[in-house]
Amino acid sequence: MLARDLCETLTQRGHEVVGTDLPDLDITRGEQILDCCRRVIPGAVVNCAAYTNVDRAESEPELCYAVNHGGAVNIANAC
Repeated sequence: MLARDLCETLTQRGHEVVGTDLPDLDITRGEQILDCCRRVIPGAVVNCAAYTNVDRAESEPELCYAVNHGGAVNIANAC
């Protein structure tokens, strides 16, 4: 929801926006992020992705960590 609203607001203000989401781009896969950055050559990258289901995070800690930590690391490395 945050990403959708941000993309809409930035577009309305004249910025060119390339929004991505699953299944087209998975931030836990560093090579996908790198390929996307090479293709798009962004001036800025805003990461709105997050594993936010707190209750389920307790039963899926690896996935939660992969998205919330690993995904951010992958994006930073690609930038």
